[in-house]
Amino acid sequence: MKKLLIVAIMFCFVFENNVFATLHLYDNFANPTESETNWTQYEGPGTGHVAFENGQALLDMSEIGSNWLSQAKMSANNLIPRFNSANEALRFTWDMQLLDPLNDTSNDQYNGFFIGTAARNIIAGQLGDGVSAYGNKRLFFMTGMPSDGVDRGLNKYHYDLTMQGIGLNATDPTLVNLTLTFKIYSYNSAYDANPEGYSDETPVFSHTRPSALHYNTDLGIKFYKFHPVNSTRDSAQCGAMTVDNFYSSIPEPCTMLFLAIGAAALIKKKG
Repeated sequence: MKKLLIVAIMFCFVFENNVFATLHLYDNFANPTESETNWTQYEGPGTGHVAFENGQALLDMSEIGSNWLSQAKMSANNLIPRFNSANEALRFTWDMQLLDPLNDTSNDQYNGFFIGTAARNIIAGQLGDGVSAYGNKRLFFMTGMPSDGVDRGLNKYHYDLTMQGIGLNATDPTLVNLTLTFKIYSYNSAYDANPEGYSDETPVFSHTRPSALHYNTDLGIKFYKFHPVNSTRDSAQCGAMTVDNFYSSIPEPCTMLFLAIGAAALIKKKG
């Protein structure tokens, strides 16, 4: 029995630190009540509208009003990633689409996925025009990534971000050095329940670069739809985006596995 539990613990440790472990669905937004539990929606003066409807999350900045809207934002409540090992890996996949409102989307800024702390974040998604370092509408981006200059338009895409730990930072040991791999695919509804299916497809974009995040620290996960650059009060805002089919490599706790193995061992012993 003792040996069996030790094996179970070792299995869970390896599984939870394996970048190739099965992706786990966090939310497909099919049940608005469950989504309201899974996410904190930031609503109020100066923020955009967040809604769970039509099987997806809608982050809406398309309003026109006297309050300048800074962002529409939602953060995951029940998913707290950590790099507990300097060689650990985390992976996240999601589907996202920028929506063309009745106003101008040419100034959209950061639209997509954020992970990290207030002091250090990694951002991945689609960027809009208005930032001099990029200069093209709606291109794919990741923190520190150079622009490819291609306007990707308003189609729905599947995003896949892997963060592989490669050791503690020599200058700041509170950070873990990472290799980021960011891939984007044309969306295919056939893979909604199996995002691994995209691995058989050719990505429309792929980029790898170094980065770092805080080590042994709870990291937050958010989706943002930011304000347009150079926007003013009473001006048209930057539209909306949808998020769907959000998966992560963070597995369910192994508690049930321990109990199942323990129960099986006791039954075997008594039998």
